[in-house]
Amino acid sequence: MGGVTFEAIQREERTGSTAPFAPGKLPRFVPGQDLNYPMSAMRLNKQGPVDLEFSIDGQGHVQNLNEIYAPSSQFGAVAVTYLQGGVFKVPPDWESLGSRERFTIEFQFTLVPRGATCPAPQALPRIPNANVIRICSHQL
Repeated sequence: MGGVTFEAIQREERTGSTAPFAPGKLPRFVPGQDLNYPMSAMRLNKQGPVDLEFSIDGQGHVQNLNEIYAPSSQFGAVAVTYLQGGVFKVPPDWESLGSRERFTIEFQFTLVPRGATCPAPQALPRIPNANVIRICSHQL
């Protein structure tokens, strides 16, 4: 094994965030529960968007949640409960990077006829650049 030498590996020292943060980009969300279409809204054949604005603290929890628009209190309650029950995966330095950022999510509740496939065609969000979550179910 003549001619073989070993050297210490030189690694770049990492500074700053362990996960990249782009302003306006929502961190990955880990839900605490399933997101279901409200049965009472299904019975009444209700559909529509819910727009929520919020910030995220250093532990990844939703803070300062503001309901911007909800055509139905049932939809608003489902969306709020879903967001508050989960956690966003934020980097350790989130407090200095993104905790002052405000995010907007639009939940689009859509019903499709029996036999049709979900997801239904996506409508443009009411608020430009809002993150969209579609909740699609079949009509009763």
